[in-house]
Amino acid sequence: MTDTTFRFAPPRFAPPRFAPARFASVRFASVRFASVRFASVRFASVRFASARFAPPRFAPVPPCVGPLRVGRFASARFALARRALARWALGTVLDARVIGPLRATTIEDSRDHQSRRIMTSAAEHPALAAIRGRLVVSCQAYPGEPMRDPDTMCRVARAVAAGGAAGIRAQGLEDLRRIRAALDLPLIGLWKDGDGDVFITPTLDHALAVAATGADIVAVDGTCRPRPDGRTLAETVKAVHERTGRLVMADVSTYEEGIAAAEAGADVVGTTLSGYTAYSRPGPGPDLELVAGLARDLPVPVIAEGRVHTAEQAAAAVEAGAYAVVVGTAITHPTTITRWFADRVTRPGA
Repeated sequence: MTDTTFRFAPPRFAPPRFAPARFASVRFASVRFASVRFASVRFASVRFASARFAPPRFAPVPPCVGPLRVGRFASARFALARRALARWALGTVLDARVIGPLRATTIEDSRDHQSRRIMTSAAEHPALAAIRGRLVVSCQAYPGEPMRDPDTMCRVARAVAAGGAAGIRAQGLEDLRRIRAALDLPLIGLWKDGDGDVFITPTLDHALAVAATGADIVAVDGTCRPRPDGRTLAETVKAVHERTGRLVMADVSTYEEGIAAAEAGADVVGTTLSGYTAYSRPGPGPDLELVAGLARDLPVPVIAEGRVHTAEQAAAAVEAGAYAVVVGTAITHPTTITRWFADRVTRPGA
């Protein structure tokens, strides 16, 4: 088949909000962008009888994405639109066989970008430097469980530290106080409270109380959902910085929330809630695509967390660009670990 070149006017965008297509970073030399304008598109081995194209449709996006504007995150926001356009083009004219290599390129690009950004960081916080490229273990137990006890969680934290954990993530004020007194490792603290959608350090008062325990990093819900105290994430982060000097980790569930959280001032972004909100994509393992996308586009560290059940998955998260990896259930929750084994060992009908 012959090569065909089409020239067409740029698609019209709805008011400046773009639906992100959380797809691989698509790079092909034959597509040239200039101020959101196609100069030409040349596709080999594709022939069309006509050159009629409908402009791509963009679905609504969460309110946290905000309008496109010039500034620190302009490139990341432009990337949302660029990937949406690229995905439309791919779905229209490209053979699916090219998608696999493109995804592989995305992972490689994310890791390289993360490495370059870390190497050029002039003010890396000591607590972050200590966990860079290493394992953080989450030491938590659910209410009502035999291990739901501050002294027990402190002992678990000491045990994983002996095994090589570079940092600890824990919840509950008394747990945090005891772990802080027992260990000198970087401590990510949170306070799970309430039965609403937002329960990970849900208010500023919760965040200040966590900081008062001596935690180095205060983890908060970083999603777009309304916070119980009516404050925005940016207001909460600013208050924690000004009143305590602690770092803030925003637990997010989507790419858009990660962009918004970093723009709100979060020092670290974690993929903790991916698959645990009504609008995020659940899966059996860690959301490596989200890790790769955020690691590529954010100027702050991205920590992989959530459903990391094997050492191979933890290594894959680092390969995808994660600054560090948090593992909890697979190390510190014997009830779940026992169930995994019991389900595999028990024979059907036994």
